[in-house]
Amino acid sequence: MNPSHRKFSALRYALLTYITLVTAAITLCPFDFRIPERIEIGFTGSLSDVLENIVLYIPIGFLFRVACRRSGWLPLFKALCFGVLVSASLEACQLFLPGRNSSLIDVITNGMGVLLGAALAAHLRGRVMKEPASFLRAFEMPLMNVLYLLIPLLWLGSFSIGGEIDRLGLVALLGVYGGSILASVYVNQMSANQNLKGPILTIYVLAWFVIGAMPAVIVFPLEVSAIAVGVAAAAQLSAWFWKKGEKSEHRFEVSTLKRVFPLFGAYMLLVSVWPTTLPLAHWPNGLDYKRLSELQRIVFTARFIEVIAAFTLLGYMVAGLLGRKDESGLKTAGWVFGSSVMFSIVTALLRDLLSGPLSFLLEVALLTVTALYGALIYRLQLEAFRHMQTQEQSR
Repeated sequence: MNPSHRKFSALRYALLTYITLVTAAITLCPFDFRIPERIEIGFTGSLSDVLENIVLYIPIGFLFRVACRRSGWLPLFKALCFGVLVSASLEACQLFLPGRNSSLIDVITNGMGVLLGAALAAHLRGRVMKEPASFLRAFEMPLMNVLYLLIPLLWLGSFSIGGEIDRLGLVALLGVYGGSILASVYVNQMSANQNLKGPILTIYVLAWFVIGAMPAVIVFPLEVSAIAVGVAAAAQLSAWFWKKGEKSEHRFEVSTLKRVFPLFGAYMLLVSVWPTTLPLAHWPNGLDYKRLSELQRIVFTARFIEVIAAFTLLGYMVAGLLGRKDESGLKTAGWVFGSSVMFSIVTALLRDLLSGPLSFLLEVALLTVTALYGALIYRLQLEAFRHMQTQEQSR
């Protein structure tokens, strides 16, 4: 394996590990495992379940194919095998969750989602290979990974709504944040291509947002559709205000992260202080948690995992602000560690002032580790992107 393939393989494994863990957390929530009295496997599924199962696995196939440098049908087959293996494993685990039904239809539809995502990535890659080099770099630059990491965060935000429709505001905030980033990439990297004139930015933003917010679309179709239109409009408006950056990508990347960080900061604050978010102290021995119904446990568990996913993206962003300034990996890790500890302490305090010291420290440690993992994903993406640029310059 040549150095280029090794770098992208490391990135693929880091991203797939993250998105697979989030998928597993969503599927197996609230983790109340028990030995079943009998094994039951279903062979049916509702239309909403089929649609959700397909969409949930599209990003897995997409990221698997994006990080694979080889062409042909073999990467598609590998992506399908990986997705089916993950789905079958999770369906097997669901046999030990009371009230859950394991279904072969779920495995099949999950596999369809992975294959669809991988095919979409292959189609886009085949198209962009015919375009200028700047267009290809736009899909593989570190800033675009923010959009990839936002998809599982949008999933969790959608599952966390429960019956509180007000939480759609958090989903909308993430949508405007991601749409602004995509608008910046469009203006600085893609807009020079004459074939991209027209509503292409709106199409990209709508597709990205709908995939991420699909769990909410199924429950609140009209409301989320209206939010999707607003997110696309905000992205188009943002594109009009962005000024084309300097020739080097890192300058507009850092500038973009700085400008949109207040949006993400507002989201972090709101998701931390939301009154129905349970702190770690209530898991699973807290009396309040035991009194919750299964649906409430699923919602509240998803909300806690949402905070964890938010810190993964926070670590990626902090690393992005420093990495493109050619800071060393060790120095970047130090900044990510310090900032994530500070944010996690504030988050833990906002979530529960009366939490015990042990649970408080565990929560701070958990959020800090996830932020460092986000920084690791960024460093892998940066190294792979720089290696790709070096190869282009040597040709």
